[in-house]
Amino acid sequence: MFKNEEMEINLGPQHPSTHGVLRVKLRLDGETITHCRPMIGYLHRGVEKICENQTFFQGQVWTDRMDYCSAVANNLGWAEANEKLFGLQAADLMPPTLVSADPNVIVGYVEEWGRGVLKPTDCMAGRGIHILDPRDPNLHSILDTATLRGQRQVVVQQWIEGVEELGDRRVIVLDGEPIGAVRRVASGGDFRCNMAAGALTRADEVTDRDREICARLAPLLRDNGLHFVGLDVIGDYLTEVNVTSPTGLREIDALSGTQLSDRVVEWIETVVEGSA
Repeated sequence: MFKNEEMEINLGPQHPSTHGVLRVKLRLDGETITHCRPMIGYLHRGVEKICENQTFFQGQVWTDRMDYCSAVANNLGWAEANEKLFGLQAADLMPPTLVSADPNVIVGYVEEWGRGVLKPTDCMAGRGIHILDPRDPNLHSILDTATLRGQRQVVVQQWIEGVEELGDRRVIVLDGEPIGAVRRVASGGDFRCNMAAGALTRADEVTDRDREICARLAPLLRDNGLHFVGLDVIGDYLTEVNVTSPTGLREIDALSGTQLSDRVVEWIETVVEGSA
């Protein structure tokens, strides 16, 4: 005569500060709770309108505040991971690298190396990159401008031979694992291997050296909540860890016939479902 049916109810929020952020979905057998599932929700702060008046770097800190538990990348780790400097935590993977604001110190290293490459610490897409040659009469002028006459630090790396012919490689890393690569070769008389600077792209594949580099970096990336990044590799050397906008997926898929974009989305869905 009587059917024993379970009931599902939503409990909460109990406090205005958790409205829309946390509710608990309960399954009841009579007065007995048989299942409990916390539901992390969306904290609406008008973030869409707020970000309209912010720069990208100002706006990105709001995304963790919308949903504390489901941001794809940890924004604290994202903000602290300077792309030109992050790899120095495993400095032996990189070419000899100097971080300095002192033009005289930089000149000394460039003379020792024979040639170097200068990079600003806060630019992308090849902006502000210069070849440093001790024979160049413009060397001191370049350094005065780049360092604001000794007031701003820059990154200087030893020139890697062969980059003119072979270019560099973008290696896409998902959850610490290299999943694809594309080669970028400078063109049009430019030395920069950035696609935004007109570099040509060629099909490539993940190498054993890429796997070695990723094995070293994976714990650092995971500790900082950086699950989707792009590595710049020249020869056997790691030169940068790109966390802001690790481009290259479309080029790899087009050149290699892969579906890495689908793989990234599937990984995100798996993580979200696992945390639900």
